[in-house]
Amino acid sequence: MVVNDGIRQEGQQWGDEHGIEIDANEVGSVEILKGPASLMYGSDAMGGVLVFKSMPTLPEGTIKGKINAEYQTNNGLLGASFNLAGNQKGFTWDAQESL
Repeated sequence: MVVNDGIRQEGQQWGDEHGIEIDANEVGSVEILKGPASLMYGSDAMGGVLVFKSMPTLPEGTIKGKINAEYQTNNGLLGASFNLAGNQKGFTWDAQESL
């Protein structure tokens, strides 16, 4: 089972490519649950659970930007990601674009 920010992800079981439909550039941490810990997600999680969590909220008065790029020689994949996030006087915002 795959859970992203508390929401169960089920789209990968219906397509011809069974990859996880989560933008890797938005993931802050990953937790793997196996055994009895996976039972809190129900009987569908008997094989284990991947729990993806987003980046934490920035401290107040902070603005942070990030640019990532990747190239995979095996299949010629090009990828890029742009992120700008901030927390100004309690107003938090986060803009992400992945190509």
